[in-house]
This record gives sequence, structure tokens and C-alpha cells, in this order.
Amino acid sequence: MNNAKDFSCLRVAAVMFMSVALSACGTRTVSEVDSHGMTETPIFPSVADASRSEGSYVNLENLHKINKRMTKVQVQDLIGPPHFSEGMYKVQEWDYIFKFRQPDGLPDKMCQFKVLFDSELVTQSFYYLPQDCLQPAVKSQGAKPEPKPMAVKTEKLTLAADATFAFGSAQLSAKGESVLLKLFEGMRESNLREIQIIGYSDRIGSQHENEQLSLNRAVAVRSYFIQQGINANLISVDGRGSSGAVVTCPGVKTPQLIECLAPNRRTVVTIVSE
Repeated sequence: MNNAKDFSCLRVAAVMFMSVALSACGTRTVSEVDSHGMTETPIFPSVADASRSEGSYVNLENLHKINKRMTKVQVQDLIGPPHFSEGMYKVQEWDYIFKFRQPDGLPDKMCQFKVLFDSELVTQSFYYLPQDCLQPAVKSQGAKPEPKPMAVKTEKLTLAADATFAFGSAQLSAKGESVLLKLFEGMRESNLREIQIIGYSDRIGSQHENEQLSLNRAVAVRSYFIQQGINANLISVDGRGSSGAVVTCPGVKTPQLIECLAPNRRTVVTIVSE
């Protein structure tokens, strides 16, 4: 019985000792932070000692929201936990390693960020290493400027199938060739990057027949452009049958139904150029 009582007392004493030790450890600050959350000399830990020595890309909008009188939970919600083993309770400084994208092809900038808390464990002061961390990097003199990427232009044109093909046919009509010639002449002055041609049909007939007809019409348009001198490798085709209908017309096949479904019979040409 006495042994059990002695063991219990030892356990309580050990717990009390650990609590005191942790408390004393937690209140120690590397930068000598005072009760107001201020220091005369901020000391940044070695990057090699960080749990994430490679740094992390911080959300700049969240970083700019960090301000005075914030709790540790609020700080953590915005920029995450500290990158060093600094603990959570009774600790008056948190340190981070952040990476920032730079313009004009310059390498990423890596900085350290320190948050100091007062005795109530709310934020009071903040420090960067280097101090000009948030200033964009400047290219060295004599460096050649990076060429600006050319603006990409995307144009989508819908050709009515009834104006370019006979009903149920993938043979281009004379009017259809005239329409495509005007389209080609508009592209001739552009620096083409890609042409996508997608054919669509109405719902009359079987699904397989409609898909094949829509594909054959897209191929016919592609062949015409190739004949005019456009690089075949720039042109892709697809046939989607009656999918993607733009109008819905009930009933069985009649002249009225065929006329009603005309908007669904189309070829869509998407031109990407610089």
C-alpha cells in the first residue's frame, strides 16, 4: 500500500516538473521579446533548422491580412503553422520561410518572416529577412529583357451545314467552297497556331450514321483548307453527331421537321492564332 502511495506521489511530482519545464522552455525567446511583443534585435533562426527548409509559397492576400492583435489560431488560419519547432503555447515568436514568384523570368525570392506576440499571446510586431522582401526583384543592368509572349486570339465560327453541304451529304457545295474561301482569306494574314473543326448533325437517322456524317463534313472542311496551303498538322477534326443540339423539335421526319432542325446541322471552326 505504501509503495502504491509513493508511486502516485512520484508520478504527480513528475507531471508537475514537466509542466514547469515546458512552461519555462516555452517562455524563452531567441529574440528577447518583451511583454509588449517588441524586440530591439530580431534574431532569425538558421534555415537549415526549419521543418520546411525549402520554403513554401504563401498566399499574398492572406499574408497582407496579418496585423496586430491577432491570435495564434488566426495567424495559423491565414499562413499556416510556423516552419520551426517553436511550439504553440507561451511562445512569443514564430518564424516562417516563404518563397515569392518574381516577374520577367527572374528566380523565386526566398525570405524569412517573423511574428512576435506579447504576453497575452496576440501579435504585435513583424519582421522580414531581408527587409525588402516584398519588393520585386530588379534585373541586373545589361541583362536582356525577356521577349513578351505574343497575344493569342481565339475565333469561333459556326457554318450552317445547309449552306455548305447538300442535305445528308459530306460533299462541299459551290456555295460552301465560296464560304470557306472567304474564311481562309481572313486567316491568311494570321500566324496560325491551331484550327479545330467539329461537325454536328440533326437527330434524323441512326446515331452511327449521324456521327459518321458529321465527321465526314469536318474532314471535308479540313481537306479544303489543306488544299489552300494550310499545314495539315495544325488542323484537328471531330464528329459529334446529334449531340450538343441547339434547338429541339419534336415529331417524325417531315419537311417541317427538317427545316426546324436546321440550326443543329452545322460545322464549328475554332481558329487560334497570334
